[in-house]
Amino acid sequence: MSNGHKCVVGTHARRRIRERLCVPQKKVQSYVDKAYDLGIKHKDTEDELQKYFDMLYLKYKKANNIRIYKNTVFIFAGKFLITVLILPQELIEYIKERKLK
Repeated sequence: MSNGHKCVVGTHARRRIRERLCVPQKKVQSYVDKAYDLGIKHKDTEDELQKYFDMLYLKYKKANNIRIYKNTVFIFAGKFLITVLILPQELIEYIKERKLK
């Protein structure tokens, strides 16, 4: 959160973003900050998407702040990014149908 950044990107998360999303090294921090600011939050979910968030909270014990941004799940502990996952296809369709972010 130094240098004006909102989030801290862990080494594992940085590697996963580069592998799974092909985001260039120089753009990782700004991408994560956007996900944190603009991503879908737990309070904005219902039904299947809410169940998915709940499952992630239980799986990643330290996770207390999860966002979905551009079909990617960002798992944070506070403002520390732990990892990123690709959103399952059925939930991508769910979001499109409901016109969520």
